[in-house]
Amino acid sequence: MKLRIVSGDLGGRFLPVPKPASGFRPTAERTRESVANKIRSRIPGARVADLCAGSGAFGFEMLSSGAQDVDFVEKNRLRAGLIEKLGNGLGVAERMCVYREDVRRFAQRSSGPYDIIYFDPPYDAEHLQRVVEDLGSILSNSGVVIYERRSGVSRPWGMISPTEMREYGGTVVEFFEKERFTEEDAQRE
Repeated sequence: MKLRIVSGDLGGRFLPVPKPASGFRPTAERTRESVANKIRSRIPGARVADLCAGSGAFGFEMLSSGAQDVDFVEKNRLRAGLIEKLGNGLGVAERMCVYREDVRRFAQRSSGPYDIIYFDPPYDAEHLQRVVEDLGSILSNSGVVIYERRSGVSRPWGMISPTEMREYGGTVVEFFEKERFTEEDAQRE
């Protein structure tokens, strides 16, 4: 299977990844392209975190479009190794770091701040939905969290509301601006 980087300096290059296995669902090219277009003005010079990175396609898209650096977080050892290998092959290894750890642990220990956080957990891991709320603490003041989930699965009651939501076939992408997290913190006090 090959995933294509859509735009930027690496546009048109392919990321060879193994055929999808159980729990591995790369974000569709059309969805990645649409999300990148939506945040285009935020990308140059941005610090990005690609959480539950899988193939790393979103993070590589960000590097291609001028992000300063990307931290990839992928618990699966083989996928994390593939992301490192792809970074070397694309010539962007010095602008990236791969963390082989659970996304919850990363969110708790990272100091950030990140301008763009892309969180695409496995669709069947509904217990990870609440991690979105933890990401506000590592988001820059003008930052955005982008959360991808399966269409038809509701957000847990009481979870913060997105600033914007878009649907692409069976996928929903939600955007959370820093102000949403600040509002939530104020309501809790």
